Amino acid sequence: MRLTVSILLLIFALTSVSLAQPTSVKLSLQVNWFTDDLHNANKENILPHFENIYFPTNDPIPHLFYKVRSPFGYIPESISLHFDETKVVIDQNISNTEALTKTIASDFVGEAYVSTENGIQYICISVIPFRKGQSGIERLLNAELTLTPSGIKSEAKRVSSQSFRSNSVLSDGSWKMIKVSTSGV
Repeated sequence: MRLTVSILLLIFALTSVSLAQPTSVKLSLQVNWFTDDLHNANKENILPHFENIYFPTNDPIPHLFYKVRSPFGYIPESISLHFDETKVVIDQNISNTEALTKTIASDFVGEAYVSTENGIQYICISVIPFRKGQSGIERLLNAELTLTPSGIKSEAKRVSSQSFRSNSVLSDGSWKMIKVSTSGV
């Protein structure tokens, strides 16, 4: 009887731990715009800048980069990003040129992924804080985001000696995979 009760308690504890993983996470995002750039943007024919700005390769539109510690106890295969509520301002200083209207989407665009640094998992979010509105280009002031993970990324991919070039010193021999508890040397 005691063994049955303890097994049931163990199963309940394991189930509640696995159920405790969040299925989605709400996150508040605020864009801090540089006020000097807001007035000079139209004069210099550029988009205004903000804190945590970066330009991805071959993309003239600035992106906002945001990083938070991951609330998920695993590394998701992918994370979908949804804008729940947004607060915007129509910016009369941004010229509504044909090049901009072709490049900027009609809704806010973003993506999220998981990065591991020193054994700590972070969710990295990239957002384009501009969109085409009916009255002109709109700047994102703040937003409520929902992050929803899907799948679990496998921890390690198997490596075989056949994946190396035949003239490599690594091409022959017996390869074994070992598990390590922490990252680093």
